[in-house]
Amino acid sequence: MREAAALVDPLGIVLPPGDELAQLFFDVAFHCEALCDDALCAGLYRRSLDCPVNNLNIHAGCWFRLAGCLARMGSWKPAMESFQQAIRLGSNWAH
Repeated sequence: MREAAALVDPLGIVLPPGDELAQLFFDVAFHCEALCDDALCAGLYRRSLDCPVNNLNIHAGCWFRLAGCLARMGSWKPAMESFQQAIRLGSNWAH
């Protein structure tokens, strides 16, 4: 997983934006959560949030997962703000 994260974002190179790239960052971050490296995952979720998307559910999911990472790291205020963003963007989510 760490190698996948390094391949996705080798040197902070600016990659072309879009849903596919945002989803790629999200997917790698989501699977990296199994490593319990919340700082790594938070960075990848933030990279996904940097990508403009057509499907706002991608960003809603990123904000939600980022909030969880931040909460586990003890960053309570940013975690709450991230949960608020997830609620705002994921207003059509039943859960």
